[in-house]
Amino acid sequence: VLPNFEQIQSGAYQHKKLGDLPQWSSYMGLQLETLLLKNRKLIWEKLNIHPQDIVWDNPYAHKKSKDHERGVQIAYLILTRQKVVYLCEIKFTRSVIGLEIIKDMEDKISSLNLPKGYALCPVLLHTSSLSDQLLDRQFFFQTISVEEFFSS
Repeated sequence: VLPNFEQIQSGAYQHKKLGDLPQWSSYMGLQLETLLLKNRKLIWEKLNIHPQDIVWDNPYAHKKSKDHERGVQIAYLILTRQKVVYLCEIKFTRSVIGLEIIKDMEDKISSLNLPKGYALCPVLLHTSSLSDQLLDRQFFFQTISVEEFFSS
């Protein structure tokens, strides 16, 4: 607010659409992540994960260090007793999601040092449509439209 205080006081933002404000998508992305993490049981249901099978679930991050070549930030990671790791990307955007998301996920996957014997299942939770090229690649274990959580 402070950098735009004078404009706000003069009424410059009075007739602006919320979606046109700077950084709107970033704020909404964080809000979506928070909403989904507060309702993570819905994600478990969509992925057919039983709560008693979950060893760990939370956002995950590590910084570059001597043990890790690169830093990584994962919106939501679920580890199960069956040694399955669900790497969940939460994507808020108004545009079509294309193949670039695969490169982002591959970078995150390569930054993880998973022990042998663990299966990795990339999951995409999204708010917009997916490109045909992305769907054709069948990279994701599951893609979940956030709208599915709100329809009855």
